[in-house]
Amino acid sequence: MTGSKSTTPEPLAPPPKTPDQSQSKKTRKRNRSELETSPTRKRPKTQNRAASSEICAETNTPGLQLTYEEYHRQRDEILSAIIFDLNHVAATQKACREGAPDKITKLSYQSQKTYAALVVERAATRISGCEDKFNPDYREREAHRLEMVAKKLGWRMLAICAYAESFRRLCREEEDRWLWGCVYTKIRDFAYNIELQACLHALDWRSLLLPYWKEGSLPGLKKEALGSKKKLAELASTRPHDIVIDPVKKTFRNPVYKNRIQRDVDASTFDPSDWVAEQKGDPRDPTLRENDAKFTWYGSCDLCASPGVCSCRLKRSPSDYVQLVEAGTKGVGVRALANFKAGDILGEFVGKIMPPNYRDDNVYALEVQPKTWQRIDGSIALISPKEYGNWTRYLNHSCDAHTVFDARTVGDRVIMTVEARKDIAIFEEITVNYGNGYWTTRTCRCGAENCVEEVKKEKERKRREKEAAQRMIEEEEKEKNKKKKKSKKQPS
Repeated sequence: MTGSKSTTPEPLAPPPKTPDQSQSKKTRKRNRSELETSPTRKRPKTQNRAASSEICAETNTPGLQLTYEEYHRQRDEILSAIIFDLNHVAATQKACREGAPDKITKLSYQSQKTYAALVVERAATRISGCEDKFNPDYREREAHRLEMVAKKLGWRMLAICAYAESFRRLCREEEDRWLWGCVYTKIRDFAYNIELQACLHALDWRSLLLPYWKEGSLPGLKKEALGSKKKLAELASTRPHDIVIDPVKKTFRNPVYKNRIQRDVDASTFDPSDWVAEQKGDPRDPTLRENDAKFTWYGSCDLCASPGVCSCRLKRSPSDYVQLVEAGTKGVGVRALANFKAGDILGEFVGKIMPPNYRDDNVYALEVQPKTWQRIDGSIALISPKEYGNWTRYLNHSCDAHTVFDARTVGDRVIMTVEARKDIAIFEEITVNYGNGYWTTRTCRCGAENCVEEVKKEKERKRREKEAAQRMIEEEEKEKNKKKKKSKKQPS
């Protein structure tokens, strides 16, 4: 049985040393910066939390050590770190498979796979009953949590999460049971989303389970858990935003508009034949900065502040952390797979660049407005992603939206971006405000406190009150006129 294998614990980073007082300020500053970690990967500190003396009578467990808001914040940080780790391991795995990786990349992937295999082995040892009965407390805690994930969420989910360093450390080090419960509940609720994310990025979780499947002695490991190798390969070759996920039915489909499949693309396209009637001579892309002299100045690049054309491009990495999902009556929606901060640029709104008078897309089309000033005839173009576009076209409306559309000058063109106006938590649906003009002939059902429908109702109420007051004044005037006529008819 695999329980006889060595289970050497994953090495932990040594604690940071306090800089010696004799060091210069410059040296101390350098040491501090070397110890800093990425905010996305930052683990909440648990060793300094004082244990609560309160006991919950119903569960006989310690009371909350933190506020609910703090628990939710730390939970979201851990979940975001787990998704980041899975994407990072998948990227290093891809680099090792497709090219000639450097030694660091190769060693990084091999070590992560080794640690993931140890996690699966510990769970298998625990469930099969071959575990050492004299394990220390932290090993018992880790084994119990791994067993919980394997039995309730399945071996596939455990194998996927095992690749994430944040998940391994959570199971091994986190002493707060409430925090563990918060994270586990969220993983359970969004297990299918996490699974599809791993499969779309071709994470090799299957190889972790194959040794136990061949032995046939692991309880609960069925053929369905391994999945079809052919179907997994097809899923790995699919662009993540070419499918819409239904986490309730645990299915996915292609997005469709007017019986045509919508395709995901990385950049906007310009077809001169669409602009023959708009521009005389050889049509040119009006969003390019080199063509803006006769219309308006699009301003300096928002990334490097260059007044002229430069080679800057928006990073596409945020698009790896959003997912298309079924959103009920709203159709297709966009779900966040990371924590985004206010001010983050999440992506570029892309599609087919069409003339401003284009009227064949009243669902997805967005006006391109330069950030400086408009031309005399209004917007410079329309972006129509009804057939070819990216995930930004599926953002649903909310009057209290997470994001806004903004005009930016980047590199050699003017673009429309999606930018966060407030913090977005992992697994939240990302929304944007379509503007009041969009709802002139439509009904908004977002339900926000500042919903445009509430504004409409308030305007309608004031209009009716004004009309009622006007009618009362008119009736009073009529009564006065009647009394005057009667007084004139009466003899003196």
